[in-house]
Amino acid sequence: MTEKAKGNAQDAARARRKKVNFNKPFIITGAITGVLAAAPYTQLANYVYGIWGLLGGILAAYLLSRQYRYFTPVQGGVLGTFSGFIATGICVGATCGLFFADFPLAARVYPKEVINVAVDYLEPVQIPSVRGHILPIPKSVAERAKGGKWYMWLVVHGLYVLLALVGMSIIGGIVGAKLFGKKITTEQRLAMMQRRKARMDKAAADAAQPPPESAEEERGAEGAAGSDAESAAESSAEGTEEAPGAEPPAEQPPTS
Repeated sequence: MTEKAKGNAQDAARARRKKVNFNKPFIITGAITGVLAAAPYTQLANYVYGIWGLLGGILAAYLLSRQYRYFTPVQGGVLGTFSGFIATGICVGATCGLFFADFPLAARVYPKEVINVAVDYLEPVQIPSVRGHILPIPKSVAERAKGGKWYMWLVVHGLYVLLALVGMSIIGGIVGAKLFGKKITTEQRLAMMQRRKARMDKAAADAAQPPPESAEEERGAEGAAGSDAESAAESSAEGTEEAPGAEPPAEQPPTS
């Protein structure tokens, strides 16, 4: 590999290392938030209007700031939105699994003291339309509560989780951008544009040049050049030597 090819490979490796991965922060935080919103005991925080979504949005902004410091609150809000959608999918998916399996999670997992606290203190502070739709319940209980229209319980639960987690994740992303993000200045933006233009010009110049010769071709060309040089040197040496069989020059008579 030639020096130029090595330099191009090193530039490509540096570019890969500097590339910012915007997907990883909201995927990681969305998965964590969804698991916490669906797991026993930690799901009780859903009564606090999706507090896990708020923390997930802040965490997503923090993870992004570890890779790239310059992002705005609007970008933080977009990051929180995607994190909230992933969390909602995980939480609603877990609820549907328990719902159709007719598994009484509250009765099997939580002690009576926890159920009494949830019913006596946490349920009354919710808006009337979502009371009784936050913790997962079996399908049989939903059929009795909704007069056979069990799907209405799933619709209300899904909308509540969606609005709570996504809405709070957006707020968390904005707050996280304020805490960990840094606004880029005009001078820095111009410098970034100039560096990007220089990289594009360099890539265009490299693409316009012919591909480098292979190692075998280079060695063959060097060997041919060496043979030509040796032949020229031998011919020059033979020309300077005296031809065989030539008579020596006649002696001049001495002058008086």
